[in-house]
Amino acid sequence: MKKQIQFGLVCNRGTKVAHLWNPVSKKWSKIPESDFETLLNVQCLVRNSPDPLQIIQEIAKSIANTKNENNNN
Repeated sequence: MKKQIQFGLVCNRGTKVAHLWNPVSKKWSKIPESDFETLLNVQCLVRNSPDPLQIIQEIAKSIANTKNENNNN
């Protein structure tokens, strides 16, 4: 059985272009240049973490909590 990619992030420092993998649509999404530095920091954090999956799960949880808070206001 093939493993499905759950997370993918590609950052090109030369062009300041970043792409995120969307496992639902199975497509890469280009990220606005204004978010490049943030994603570059996320990429470094994930790459250097002893548990990269935990980092991604915590980021996803934080995003979900922020969305819920915004919807309740």
